[in-house]
Amino acid sequence: MRNFDEKFEALRSRFLARLAGDRRALLDEALSLEDLEAVVHRLSGSAGMYGYAALSTSAETLENAIRDGATRDTIGDLVEDLIAEIRVVQAR
Repeated sequence: MRNFDEKFEALRSRFLARLAGDRRALLDEALSLEDLEAVVHRLSGSAGMYGYAALSTSAETLENAIRDGATRDTIGDLVEDLIAEIRVVQAR
């Protein structure tokens, strides 16, 4: 069990280290909707797996909005919400 916990913590640490790059990607106005959806899809699943429920929910909300054809303004607002959740996780 200890070996599993150590591996899990190593993976979670890698996830946390990757958040800075994800945040930069979210701020990139040149990012296509397809690429944005890929980033938030990965974040949604990974964040939930590592216990960051609010971050996962925020990413899932954005992913669903993209898939549902939300307006650019709505997507922009949801990106801002997701970035705020990333900052909360990074501040822990």
